[in-house]
Amino acid sequence: MGFEYRAHNEGASVMSTTTSKGYKKPDNGDRGSSFFPDLEFNIDRIDSHNHKGLDSETLDKESVPGLTAQILPAAWSLVSVGVYRALLTLPGSLEVDTTNISLRIGNRSLLSDTEKVTTNTFYVYTNDNTITVEVLYT
Repeated sequence: MGFEYRAHNEGASVMSTTTSKGYKKPDNGDRGSSFFPDLEFNIDRIDSHNHKGLDSETLDKESVPGLTAQILPAAWSLVSVGVYRALLTLPGSLEVDTTNISLRIGNRSLLSDTEKVTTNTFYVYTNDNTITVEVLYT
C-alpha cells in the first residue's frame, strides 16, 4: 500500500481577484495555486511601471510638491497707465512652455495675463502694484 500525495486544491481552477489598483490577489485568502502566479504578475506590473501616467493613476495636484515664489509690491514696474508687470525666472530647469503656473493672493486665485520672455522667464501683469502675489510652479 503506497501513499499518494495530492495538493490541497489540485484540479481546482486558479482564481484571483484584481484589486481597484490593478494588482492580483488570491480569492478568499487562498494561498494555494494562484499565489505564485499572482506574485509574479504583481512583480512584473511594478517593474514595468514608468511613472509617466500611462500605467498608473493620475496624481492630483495636492500630491505633487510645488515650488513657490512671491511677487512683492516693489517688483512691479509701470508699463503704461494702470498696467504693471513683474519679471519672473523659473527655478532650476523648469521651462515656461511645460510648467503649470498658478497665481494666488491669499486663498484666492489671481487671473492675470502672463507673457513668455525666454525659455525660463515670463512677465506677470496686473493693474494693482500694491499686491503681493504667491506664484506656484507645478
